Amino acid sequence: MLKVRLTLVLFLLILGSSSYAQRYTQSGVIHTEIQLFTKNGIQINGSSKEMHVDYPAQDQKMVIRLDPHTIRTDNIDFNKQLDECLLGNFVFTSEVDASSLEFRSKYNETIEVEAEAEINNITQQVKLYLILSNKKTTNKNEIIIVGKGVINISDFELDNIFPDLEGELIFQFTQNLVVNYK
Repeated sequence: MLKVRLTLVLFLLILGSSSYAQRYTQSGVIHTEIQLFTKNGIQINGSSKEMHVDYPAQDQKMVIRLDPHTIRTDNIDFNKQLDECLLGNFVFTSEVDASSLEFRSKYNETIEVEAEAEINNITQQVKLYLILSNKKTTNKNEIIIVGKGVINISDFELDNIFPDLEGELIFQFTQNLVVNYK
């Protein structure tokens, strides 16, 4: 009976330590692309490689941060306005349990999540669409996440900062995430 208890305790200790040995590691830069329009209907395309996406372990959340000053566009006037504006980070927080990606391989699985967006000191709810693909092996799990979303410029009073803009800001990002098992 004592051997059974010791074996059970040892098994639970090994199982518990292996579940805490997983480590999420960002692999490469996160490519972010934006698209918006001026009041004259001129399209502005931009990109940044400075977005940060974090998955705090205890919170089961995904937190996206983008400094708008890191965005470079194909419009010289808009780039100058971006450089001179006093905007803080664009922050999106949503309920995403990254550990749910670990159980099986997936290919182009789309999920829709509600995110709390904080832009220009204004908080609104927006939808994010995440397209998930991953390949799970014994030692690691390689995950590709493509996120897409749309924000209305006037909802965040960005039209006050950039008076030549109207409509929506469309964004997309691509993240490679690796989970190593020890």
